[in-house]
Amino acid sequence: MSPKELMYVEDALAHIKFMKQKCDQATTEVTDAGLKKLIDKVGKKNQKMFDNIYGLVAQSTAKPAVKPAVKKTAVKPRGGK
Repeated sequence: MSPKELMYVEDALAHIKFMKQKCDQATTEVTDAGLKKLIDKVGKKNQKMFDNIYGLVAQSTAKPAVKPAVKKTAVKPRGGK
């Protein structure tokens, strides 16, 4: 992923995080149960979207695990012959 693409993704994540925070704030201020439930649902969708995008970016930018090289040594038979 190019640095410019990563900036776009970071910007999108910031917007999603902001919306989640606003939903959390609104659920504490709203008194109507139906509206509170709707706002909570939208907040959960934003959190899921954030987690999904973040997970995809983390996978694509993670370096593959490098398996350590195992040094092979010759085994000498015991018993002298």
